Amino acid sequence: MHARCRVRVIRNRIPRNAGVVAYTMRHASADRREHGFTLLELIVVLVILGLALSLVLAQGPVRSPTMEFGSAVRQVTGALRLARSRAIADDRMVPVLFAPRGFRLDQETPIAFSSDISLSGNRLIDFTPDGGSSGGEVMLRMGDRQMVIGVDWLTGRVKLSERG
Repeated sequence: MHARCRVRVIRNRIPRNAGVVAYTMRHASADRREHGFTLLELIVVLVILGLALSLVLAQGPVRSPTMEFGSAVRQVTGALRLARSRAIADDRMVPVLFAPRGFRLDQETPIAFSSDISLSGNRLIDFTPDGGSSGGEVMLRMGDRQMVIGVDWLTGRVKLSERG
């Protein structure tokens, strides 16, 4: 009698429409397969994306002379402003040395520009602990464009002006 109770409990748990549920589940999984992608389709898409990426990378980075010149101007002005701040914060003299193709802030690694960009003007600008400087001008030139970066000797402030 104990076995019959278990069988009855199991039979009572099976829904009456179990056959219908199994039938619809089989067809639902078949419908899902029709909406997906095959492995071949995915491989074709990946190959096309790979070819497109290789074409883009073969061109190399986009190089704009205008952007390169603007970047050089920002680097020089940023270095001069950093030198002034560092001189005040560290209470010491901070030099910025200029060469025809680049510059060096304090004892850091020199920064070099491309051969299209040239620097002229003061070769050395020192910043003092009180915020002042030796003053001077540095001119960056690229083709027709010229930017003059001036440093006030009294305040050490950096100012930009465009020429030509």
